[in-house]
Amino acid sequence: MNNLIGRKCKGFKFEDEEIAFAEGMEYYVGKTGEISNIIENKVRIEFLDTAWIYPLNQIEEHLISEIPEIKEGVLMEVSNYEDFEESYEENVLLMYKNRFVALDEEGLIYAWKYGRKIKQKVTLTKQEIADKFNIDINQLIIE
Repeated sequence: MNNLIGRKCKGFKFEDEEIAFAEGMEYYVGKTGEISNIIENKVRIEFLDTAWIYPLNQIEEHLISEIPEIKEGVLMEVSNYEDFEESYEENVLLMYKNRFVALDEEGLIYAWKYGRKIKQKVTLTKQEIADKFNIDINQLIIE
């Protein structure tokens, strides 16, 4: 239980046989504090201006996760080759140790050495190409 000391926790309303929920605690419901001490079945949470005692058996569900939640990510072209000789389009979630960490459609996680924005493909008609080079469309030969 000593691994709880120093953890962030929200103040909460509770019912307990040994610890009374005091009227002054109401203000701290939902406010963030830090666990400073554990004595038997009681937890002391320090807030900015005071501290309150809470029941240990109810503390777990009010702890604040120290691991940030990862949102959607960014669709990128990723590769383990600098020249992107072989590449994939993946949903990159984050950078970790200079790697592009991506989640594929099956939920598998990959770490790639290189990543870049996906180059947009452009579709051109023969007429658009001819106009761009100021030539007649009949002069245009595409190989």
